[in-house]
Amino acid sequence: MRSNLRIVSILVVPLTAVALALAVTSCDKNPTSPAPPPTPVPATSTLVRIMIAGAGSVEPGGSAQLSATAIKSDGSSEDVTSRTTWSSTNGGVVTVNSDGLLNGRARGESLVFGRYQTRSASLPVLVLPKDTFRLTGTVSDSGVGLAGATVMVIAGVGEGLTATTDGAGKFAFYGVAGTVRLHAKKDGYLNQIDEIQVAAHRSAEIAMSFAGERRSLAGTYSLTITTKGQCSGTAFPPDARTRTYLATIDQNGARLSVTLSGADFIVTNGIGNHFDGDLLGDRVVFRFGYGYYYYYVSEDAVIERFPPTAFVISGIVDATATSSRISGRMVGVTGMSRSSVAPFYSLTSFCYGADHQFEMVR
Repeated sequence: MRSNLRIVSILVVPLTAVALALAVTSCDKNPTSPAPPPTPVPATSTLVRIMIAGAGSVEPGGSAQLSATAIKSDGSSEDVTSRTTWSSTNGGVVTVNSDGLLNGRARGESLVFGRYQTRSASLPVLVLPKDTFRLTGTVSDSGVGLAGATVMVIAGVGEGLTATTDGAGKFAFYGVAGTVRLHAKKDGYLNQIDEIQVAAHRSAEIAMSFAGERRSLAGTYSLTITTKGQCSGTAFPPDARTRTYLATIDQNGARLSVTLSGADFIVTNGIGNHFDGDLLGDRVVFRFGYGYYYYYVSEDAVIERFPPTAFVISGIVDATATSSRISGRMVGVTGMSRSSVAPFYSLTSFCYGADHQFEMVR
């Protein structure tokens, strides 16, 4: 009997320990106990923009160091000059190597771009001899810019520099200073000499006078605008391909003002049947609604009621004038508006081209 009691005693003790262990384990896995807090994830700093810094001017043959700084979303910054891709809009004037070293090659100006990852920035750079400046200007006739005029520095610092005006009559010189004398000339105009004081970067206006008697274009004309080329969008009305109006020209020197009649124009705030132009020798340039972009036109276009909506004409006309006729080509768009009331920006069908026919006959 003693032997049996010893066996029972030995068995009871381990079972009690197991029960206690199970009880503790059960408490640890209680589903109502709170879960431990998640480990915080560090915020990621992203690139917001880059800043380009450096000299805004350099001498021909000189160099200057540029720098690029990345600005991040957490407010921090980092020098990324060596990791920036550099470029110049005018490599004949300015070059930049992979380390951001800028080199001036010839007089002029250029934009220098730096690109890092998805962000870019630019810096305008002038290339000028030491202690000189940039002089820009416009050559005009009665306020109208003259294209193709020749301007030369005939005295002062920069003597011998020559420029030809662009389509808007603009010119620029790089490397002038002090008192300089400019000589402007153009066929059909009297030569003009102006004296300019240059102590900083500045601009100047040169007014030229027409040589001889200016052609008079004032009067009443029959204007015909003929649409050329293929059209897009919904069907373009055949009757809209050729439109004829009565046009009255008022002239003030080189300035021309045209008012249309003879049709049902939709005039909003004085816009819809009027456009202006310039007389430059025998060349005439008219502009109306020329801020178009694909099938959108600007608000100063010619607008004719064309049931159920409106017919829109928008463009730039380059024409030649004689005593009885003004004829040329229109770069622009004709089309049908989505609406019969302003605004008339959007077109359902349109014909965009560079050779629409424009003709005015007295």
